[in-house]
Amino acid sequence: KIAKALAYAVFYGQGADSFAEKAHVSVDRARELISQFRRTYPGISKRNAREKHKMRANGFVETLAGRRRALDAASGASEDRKVLNTLCQGSAADLIKRAMADAHREARRRLPERERPRLVLQLHDELVYEVRADSGRPPAASVRVVRECMERAFDAELNVPLVVNVTFGERFGSMTPLSAEDDVA
Repeated sequence: KIAKALAYAVFYGQGADSFAEKAHVSVDRARELISQFRRTYPGISKRNAREKHKMRANGFVETLAGRRRALDAASGASEDRKVLNTLCQGSAADLIKRAMADAHREARRRLPERERPRLVLQLHDELVYEVRADSGRPPAASVRVVRECMERAFDAELNVPLVVNVTFGERFGSMTPLSAEDDVA
């Protein structure tokens, strides 16, 4: 939990006091963690500065899929936060939308109707599918199609792999993880 909070703190330019409160650590420890994170991942601060500069020059910020959000370059810190939020949240929306569309298309192309996963719910970065499970396990092909489409969404644009966690169960409270090896079973 602290690692996730730290990543968001650095990405959004949160101060040590605020991060310390959210992560339940001392302010000194928060400063140390933020400093260590920036040394380990110097590209994040550079990218944030580059994107803020581009917004000031162009008057907009662009998501991973090229959607543009117009911003007021003269507004300062408030608009800077909007730049970073649009990059993160807007690009996440682009990614999940592409993954959903690709999974639907690929399932129709590659799977018989009986084995196609049916999208039930999208919640932030999670997709919930309904699948037939004749043997008490989902059809491997259904899981494989969804996993591949999610992992490959914006593959060419990203410099890091997307890791997709798949769980399976009859109810949300009783889900069990499926590994990539389960996809081929």
